[in-house]
Amino acid sequence: MFKIRALATLATLVSTAAAHSTVIPEKTPKTSVSSAEPKTSAGAQPEHHHHHNSEAANTVKVVDGIRAEFDMMEISAHKAMADEMGIKWTPDPTKNFHVSVTLANEKDGEALRDIPVHLSVTDPDGHLTEKSAEVMSAPGMYHYGIDFQRSAPGVYHAVASFELAGQPHKVQAELHLH
Repeated sequence: MFKIRALATLATLVSTAAAHSTVIPEKTPKTSVSSAEPKTSAGAQPEHHHHHNSEAANTVKVVDGIRAEFDMMEISAHKAMADEMGIKWTPDPTKNFHVSVTLANEKDGEALRDIPVHLSVTDPDGHLTEKSAEVMSAPGMYHYGIDFQRSAPGVYHAVASFELAGQPHKVQAELHLH
């Protein structure tokens, strides 16, 4: 039953992603998780989201020609997605949610890779979690993310900060969790 739901969800997400994103040709698929200064190969396709019927939120922002897609999901759903994709990832056992951002050039859809990204999340009660993001990469996926503690339903504020060509960039998003 889980596989049928997962395949149905994947089919819906792939068709939605295809309608709203540019496919980046795959060159050398590699699977990795790394710290803030990642060393990965170029060429992963836009991310496919597998939320496994758990609570999740998603929004896209475009700032300074950079497309930033923010996702928040339960740690268990993110771990299941990583396991399905063959990614060895160990979540922070003191946290229960994961926030990620997929960064791409708005004009050509090219993923922004190998850049240090600082992510922060402020929960509805004003608690801040911030740190250098890890990269999660596999065929069809490339994002920067951190784990955090979901405190309550409401609006969560996520901020991705990074530099490109020596210029600082900051993308902010609001995500609603029920």
